[in-house]
Amino acid sequence: MKMISLFSTGDHAMLFASRLCSVMSVTVCAFFCFKLGNRLFRKRGSATLFGVLVCFIPQVMFLGMYQNNDSFSLMTIVIVLYFLVSGYQEHWRTKHCIGFSVGMVLGLLSYYSVYGWLLISGIAFLFGLWRDTLSLRQKVINFSLTVGIVLCLSGWFFIRNAILNHGDFFGMATEDRWRNELAAQGVSVFQYNTPNLTQSFMDMLTGSNYAWLRSTTRSFIGCFGYMYIPLPESMYSMYYLIYGLGILLYASVSVRSLGLHNRKERSGNQEMPQGWFLVILLLSSVITMGLSLYQSYTRDYQAQGRYVISLAV
Repeated sequence: MKMISLFSTGDHAMLFASRLCSVMSVTVCAFFCFKLGNRLFRKRGSATLFGVLVCFIPQVMFLGMYQNNDSFSLMTIVIVLYFLVSGYQEHWRTKHCIGFSVGMVLGLLSYYSVYGWLLISGIAFLFGLWRDTLSLRQKVINFSLTVGIVLCLSGWFFIRNAILNHGDFFGMATEDRWRNELAAQGVSVFQYNTPNLTQSFMDMLTGSNYAWLRSTTRSFIGCFGYMYIPLPESMYSMYYLIYGLGILLYASVSVRSLGLHNRKERSGNQEMPQGWFLVILLLSSVITMGLSLYQSYTRDYQAQGRYVISLAV
């Protein structure tokens, strides 16, 4: 928006500029999806299908033209996963450490909803680096480089929060405090709809025939406008079938590989066991859904698929 404002400050130009970030984010996301697919699958068709299934979800395409951080957050997760897999396969070269840490930084400065992915990916990085055949000296250098970049490029944000907000690193408690103070002064502020005032957590989750789950899953696939323009029912059924079969097939292959030794590819690179990669995806997905549920129950009841759009990976 600053760049566009050098030429025009009109409302249309500003809106276009703000949405251009989402356009660029989903483009970079697609680029790394296809690169990640080539890392995960040996057949070109399977690698291409992976990228297509992620990037051509109707909601992902919609968010790629949206005025928010959802596409940017999804992009950061794909970058993190790509460099995580690449580093595991190619013994954590300097470029992998830098790429992984930059992805982590961008994720930390985007949405809290992707913090589960960052946590699990960080643990996977430590595990992969520890199990690698690199010398101890090189492992320490790679670890220090990665952690140093993350702390230098994102640590300032949380330190600044803590200084300005009396120790509140994430700023969430400060948001609530200012909201209450402004409301007490008669200032009109957005009021969260907190269902926990009238019902239990399970009531929210299962009430109205599982309305929260239905709304989240349907808007994850595609629901436009202000959540009132759905897709045809046949398209929802098609995506449910695709995801269901995909999960079953991938799980059946991956579970068998848990605990197995790494296989060597013809190139001499080591391969990340499919079972461990499945664990990374499952744990990250569970935490992401948990954060969305917690947000809906305690702060703002918005059962929207965009808050869990990182599950597209």
